[in-house]
Amino acid sequence: MVRAPACHAGGRGFESRPLRHFYSVLPTRLTLHNRRVFCALVLEALQIDHIPNSQFKHRNNRPEIFFQGRDIPSFPAAPENVTFGLSTHMLDDFFSSIPSLKICGVTTLGDAERLAELKVAALGLNFWPSSKRYCSPENASTIASHVAGDILRVGVFVNNSLPLAIELIDECLIDIVQLHGDETADDINFFIDQGIPVIKAVSADKLPDYELPSYNFALLIDTPAGKDYGGTGKTFDWSIAGKFVQKHPKIPTLLAGGINPANAAEALTAVKPAALDIASGAESAPGIKDFRKIQALMQTLS
Repeated sequence: MVRAPACHAGGRGFESRPLRHFYSVLPTRLTLHNRRVFCALVLEALQIDHIPNSQFKHRNNRPEIFFQGRDIPSFPAAPENVTFGLSTHMLDDFFSSIPSLKICGVTTLGDAERLAELKVAALGLNFWPSSKRYCSPENASTIASHVAGDILRVGVFVNNSLPLAIELIDECLIDIVQLHGDETADDINFFIDQGIPVIKAVSADKLPDYELPSYNFALLIDTPAGKDYGGTGKTFDWSIAGKFVQKHPKIPTLLAGGINPANAAEALTAVKPAALDIASGAESAPGIKDFRKIQALMQTLS
């Protein structure tokens, strides 16, 4: 069972888009606690009495999260249960054995909204400044707030997840943290311990030799790319990933690297992944999505 972080706006059980947006545009100078309390008062006034209980341990404390080096703080473990819960079934479906689709490198609101309309499971927002599909936090705030609850929003980080990922989680702009750099097991567990789902990307020639988390976690296997950390648009020997899936059937595994409409069916057969993670294979140009390709990929998955 995947445990959904509960601060996120727009869970399926809470479909009021205007109120969802009202929450997302509250002044950022308010702490997350104050925003939650304010929204609770609004909900009480509107006689909305069902808010999912929180399993999310992190509370916003801006002075604390801007720590130095590796001295990671311990966050409070008893949050206020005034939250907007991300629907658990969205995460369960994405991490299930039935293959789904993640389109990575989204840079425009129009593309994000179209992906949500097509029922694509997840989109990726790349917060690595060196990426040709880089999405600034400011741009992400526009994109992510408009599709909250309609599609899983994955924040992609390369050795820059702290404190940025916590900031984005607190602002309800991402649902899952994808660690795509040299992050360690401790880095993964830092987020898992806060109730935040993690995707850890690894190169096919450097599969993890440490114990992987048993919940709120998926592994992404990508083409070896040296210092570029993925984004090659090239495939690798899929039997490597297939053997990993066979050996670790309970670990949701995503497959990335050079997948496109022409080879997606072969990739699914060879690896049996939980999801295909595609960027260049679903584009007309870096960061600009090609929806004929995406529709073809969805057909392959159906």
